Amino acid sequence: MPKRVEVIDRVQDAHSKLLEGFSCTAVVAFLAETKGVSRRTAQRTVQQAYALIREDIDKANVQPCRPVLTAARKPSSHLAAMTKIQDKLAPLDSAV
Repeated sequence: MPKRVEVIDRVQDAHSKLLEGFSCTAVVAFLAETKGVSRRTAQRTVQQAYALIREDIDKANVQPCRPVLTAARKPSSHLAAMTKIQDKLAPLDSAV
């Protein structure tokens, strides 16, 4: 049975890695390698770290963003270029 201090240390490490922007999978692999725990234990640790992040968000009373509707945009130059290429290829497709 791991000591409480070890568990808290792992959760804090996972919490900081998640806040740095690492993926869940990357943090699980990091914990398994550096802390010498199984991947399953590392997954449980990451779940605990996510719970801390959710608590932080709840305490901050952050409301989820609502999508903002924007006006329709003109086709980008990339889209226009692709359309020109497709128009040039159309006669070749009909010849086949």
